[in-house]
Amino acid sequence: MTGRWSDGRRGVEVTVVRGAALHSTRWLDDFLRGWKRLTSPVAGPNITGIRTAGADGRTGAFWVASDAAVHVTVSPELAGELDRITTGVRLPVP
Repeated sequence: MTGRWSDGRRGVEVTVVRGAALHSTRWLDDFLRGWKRLTSPVAGPNITGIRTAGADGRTGAFWVASDAAVHVTVSPELAGELDRITTGVRLPVP
């Protein structure tokens, strides 16, 4: 499931994967294909994950919740807001 929000200049994308994909041996590489994994951590209420960077200047935050993998990405204009946006993500109940 992917949700996208944009005002034409700034954009946010949230991708959530649940189910059998999380238990395959290649799911992480497939899920983050094309994203560079950075060493700086993402931390927030109930979130421990990694930061990502795209070739197009987008930045992201990736983490695995109890039953889902989540990747929040933002356009370069929102890079300074990534932590605030990430901590505002609430996963729907399965």
